[in-house]
Amino acid sequence: MCNAIQAFFHSGSLLKAFITLIPKLPNPEEVSHFRPISLCNVFYKIISKVLVNRLKPIMDSIITPYQNAFIKGRNITDNILLAHEIIDVIRKKRGKRDSYGVLKIDMFKAHDRVNWNFLKVVLTIMRFDPKWIMECVTSVEYTLLINGSMTRSFKPSQGLRQGDPLSRYLFLMCANILSISLTHAEVLKKIRGIKVGRNGLFCSHLLLAYDSLLFFRKDKNSVQNLQIILEWYCSISSQSTNLAKSDVFCSPNMPIEEQVGLANTLKVNLVQQPSKYLGVHFKLRGNRIAGFQFLIDKLRAKLQGWKMKLLSQAGRTTLIASVLQSLPLYSFACFKVPDAICSKMDSIICAFWWGHDYGEKKLYLINWDKISQPKNMGGLGLKKFKYMNQALLNKQY
Repeated sequence: MCNAIQAFFHSGSLLKAFITLIPKLPNPEEVSHFRPISLCNVFYKIISKVLVNRLKPIMDSIITPYQNAFIKGRNITDNILLAHEIIDVIRKKRGKRDSYGVLKIDMFKAHDRVNWNFLKVVLTIMRFDPKWIMECVTSVEYTLLINGSMTRSFKPSQGLRQGDPLSRYLFLMCANILSISLTHAEVLKKIRGIKVGRNGLFCSHLLLAYDSLLFFRKDKNSVQNLQIILEWYCSISSQSTNLAKSDVFCSPNMPIEEQVGLANTLKVNLVQQPSKYLGVHFKLRGNRIAGFQFLIDKLRAKLQGWKMKLLSQAGRTTLIASVLQSLPLYSFACFKVPDAICSKMDSIICAFWWGHDYGEKKLYLINWDKISQPKNMGGLGLKKFKYMNQALLNKQY
């Protein structure tokens, strides 16, 4: 195995990979209803990991600070917190001051449409030798596994394999071109971003693969130059903006006629409230219980698919620790969740552990506080959501 991996860095030859099609819907009828999952061989995974380990230490120095995913020292939750702060500033815009807009763009199958020639140019500009990386990207033959049977092999002409640890870093380099272009246009004052705080910096964009946010002041030059940069980036990288899933949100001091005109100019949907960004709702403000109701709904939806009467208490304990208590971690790491929501989630899990439906009046033989203690103190090690939220928020400081 060592000889085969070392031979790759001399010859650049790779073995072919397989793709299996996973249906997205119960009854798929079109090719777009399937999700292609690449089945890489062990040799390729080791080679890819070697290249990734060499890239990791320098990614922070070559990628702009507007991309915070998969880079050591950065956290994806930073994008979420920054986006919520900026949206909150835009919501408070009143009077005749400058009006602002937020463009949420969705790239259509972003990883699958990466142009290989564009990727090679990007690697060359960043002073990487593209030989080995492009071999990993271009020299692969695919064979579809349909109902367990292999079809004829074929070679793709573009795209990156999702799930490959190398692909995420290559996509960051490609998206870095868009980030640099927007930053350069902002320096030349062709695009006016939004300033958060009196002594804060201007911010014009936050990027992350499919979901990207662009912030701009409502003036003719900013909107026009923003369109030019997006069209230019899509033309050289073969990316395509999914206009049906792209939205624009405007500050309240912008007249409704101008909002409609802006949406028509950008050819996207006009929304009165921004939707979700990186899986988190923008309506999470203050200590409002209604804004976190989706956590309870998600917990109940997961329990509906389980038949707790057929599970032992040990089995229910394992499911709670490994599945249920990991559902809200993403939101817990960003926001202070109201204690009422945490208590209700604890009650739902407690009823499930005792084998009852939530809301039933049953006698619990042991207090939940005792069960949720660590194992070395006589408990089962199950966590209470309130303390989980506090522990995850401490990581932000």
